[in-house]
Amino acid sequence: MEDQAWFAARTGDWNPLHVDPVVARRTLFGRPVVHGLHVLCWAADAALAALGVGRSLVRLRASFENPLPVGMPATARYEADATGGIKIKIESDRPVARIQLTLDATGREDAASDGKPLAPAVPKDRDFADCASAAGEFPVAPMAADLSGRYGALVAALGARETAALLATTRLVGMECPGLHSIFGGLDLTFGGAAGEPVMRYRVERADSRFSLLTMTVAAMTMHGKINAFLRPPPAPQPSFASVRGGVAADEFAGITALVIGGSRGLGEIVAKCLAAGGAAVTITYRDGEAEAAAVTADITAHGGRARYARLDIDAASADAVASLAGAAPNAVFYFAAPKINLGRGGVFDPALFMTNARSFVAAPCALAQVIAPLCPDGALHFYPSTTFLDAPMIDGAEYRAAKAAGELAWQSLGLIFKAQRFVAQRLPRLRTDQTASLRPEMAAEPLPVMLAVLRACLTTVERRADAVHG
Repeated sequence: MEDQAWFAARTGDWNPLHVDPVVARRTLFGRPVVHGLHVLCWAADAALAALGVGRSLVRLRASFENPLPVGMPATARYEADATGGIKIKIESDRPVARIQLTLDATGREDAASDGKPLAPAVPKDRDFADCASAAGEFPVAPMAADLSGRYGALVAALGARETAALLATTRLVGMECPGLHSIFGGLDLTFGGAAGEPVMRYRVERADSRFSLLTMTVAAMTMHGKINAFLRPPPAPQPSFASVRGGVAADEFAGITALVIGGSRGLGEIVAKCLAAGGAAVTITYRDGEAEAAAVTADITAHGGRARYARLDIDAASADAVASLAGAAPNAVFYFAAPKINLGRGGVFDPALFMTNARSFVAAPCALAQVIAPLCPDGALHFYPSTTFLDAPMIDGAEYRAAKAAGELAWQSLGLIFKAQRFVAQRLPRLRTDQTASLRPEMAAEPLPVMLAVLRACLTTVERRADAVHG
């Protein structure tokens, strides 16, 4: 993350997808990813240092195929092609990027640069209709002097002026257009010729709504060419407590003391609001999103519901910590804490990915349930959300489905251990949440009616308590 902040300050691309783990977890990637251009600079610099000494970079083409999560190991492989250029392939657990450098026989003079780090800024929040007709310009910041220390071969091949123009492309995508909800798809840029002004000018020439794809022409100083960018879906908002309360009887969940693990967003947020709307006393937990947990709680309590929130890391939850937040012996516990779902590459079973999913969807919830269950009264409900993907297996996501199937079996086993309590593993359809976000428009049901029906079915036999409280 320190490298990401360093690069953001040298480019002006402070998009939270790259620098804010809490915000990034609500994107379709589920965690921070490296700037695409940062990946390019790292790989191109290494290749130029090895193969391109003394020559200038006159054309740069790149396709960013998959994001590189921050902290994930990656490998760049490069080779000279038949024309004297350089081809680069970057891979991690899947292909990351393909880059092609076209070189001239002579090098560029590396003029000195007196650029300074750029202060954090807020990206523009634009929708697809706005982006589809976008055009504009902004000043190109001079290259920061310390960039040569990290990417000296790239700067030598481009020169300080052209390097500054290249770096401005990530500011364009991440901050201007598409801005906040952006993904850098690729570029085809040419360098050289008469120098223009130190201004980045751009215009969207093509907008494909099928894939949320924008193609832009760009020009800055001697650089000109095209950039592809995608508009990714924003975080999925859930209904307010006031709107949820309109469809729930004020006392239909009275007597329930509920603990909602992972209740700051998504399905956990919906369940917490439904329960509180029906008269339950609700405690929601979060690991990273304290502000979101506080906002959900405030929305509930401001309209007469009973809710509170507490931090819980399910991977390191002690019995004492759980007992303190669980309060007065919860008679309904819902387990929604989970990382971003990774469906894998398809066509090959990845044992490492299965083990990652198994830790998230089997080991962690089952270990936590064994800590919580002794605190609960007889008849308490423990709810595990499974998936209807298990009903119709597909080639993609075998690792995820195998883990969820194991989770169901493990949950049933817990029911045999804690015989006086109910362990329910409910298969849910695809619902509209951060977890199901996609660049392509895909069918996903609204969570509220589905989860409200599930709650009504699951809680009918739970013994209610007249003094349901948080403790």
